Amino acid sequence: MSKAKKEDIRAELVEIFSTVLEIDPSEVNEALSPDNCENWDSLRHMQLCTAIDESFGIALSMKKQIEILNFDLAIETVLEEVCGKG
Repeated sequence: MSKAKKEDIRAELVEIFSTVLEIDPSEVNEALSPDNCENWDSLRHMQLCTAIDESFGIALSMKKQIEILNFDLAIETVLEEVCGKG
């Protein structure tokens, strides 16, 4: 996985998270989680997963969706799914 590809994925995820959670992109960092983001509730979590699926053309399993406990894990999950394709 090239560093550029990871940065592209991260940039796309920043946009998704800031839009769905209705926060400024500057507030999105690796530690962002439901514990420190008031807007990240169960409904928004499902919206995040749906937006990730649509944006990257993947279908996250329920297990993978549950494992996205923070922004950093979202990056790692998408990297695994994208790299595992093809």
